[in-house]
Amino acid sequence: MAGLSVGAELRAARAAFKLTQAQAGRMLGVSADMVSKIERGKTPGGRWAKAVGQLSSRGVVVTPPARRKQRVRAPGGVTVPAPEAHPPLDRRAGRYRYGVQRGATRAGERSTTVDAPTRGDGRERARQALVGELSAARRDPHVRVRVMVTARDGRQYVIGRKGGYRVGSLLQGWHDEGDDPYAWISDTLDGMGYKVAAGAVASVTLVFSTL
Repeated sequence: MAGLSVGAELRAARAAFKLTQAQAGRMLGVSADMVSKIERGKTPGGRWAKAVGQLSSRGVVVTPPARRKQRVRAPGGVTVPAPEAHPPLDRRAGRYRYGVQRGATRAGERSTTVDAPTRGDGRERARQALVGELSAARRDPHVRVRVMVTARDGRQYVIGRKGGYRVGSLLQGWHDEGDDPYAWISDTLDGMGYKVAAGAVASVTLVFSTL
């Protein structure tokens, strides 16, 4: 969107991809309040120019801006460090590292892809990211979710192809598996006739659509 300020471009991108300020903020790694400030020109938009350009042209933020060290006000008036930003996807040399990428379509669908290594801290961070992403969508009763899965051998699967899951139902399913999306995916695929161990799941994409 040549010629637009960063704020105007962000506002236009939100309209094109049917995003709330909170949803756009999650893609950019900032709060809804910061999105509002960027759009109104109340804060310099240069730090977000590249990410906003990616959002407006592709509906995907490939390289979210680096988060400055900052502190936020928590309930009770306590000031605490802001949450750590997720790293972008990095699949060099065929290896899956921990990374997160968010996208949107002009039809109003949103997606979050979370890559994970086989084990270790990156695997745990990916688990937390998936649970957190689904929990953030729980407030809207009209949202449904499909789960796109890529195994380490390159095979791909779709869970919830016919209409998807209600967010609360999917969260409950994960909770029943010890809040482990990977265990739930493995069991669900097993019920579909596919043998995919939890540790063999390399990438999960949550696709959110509105009824």
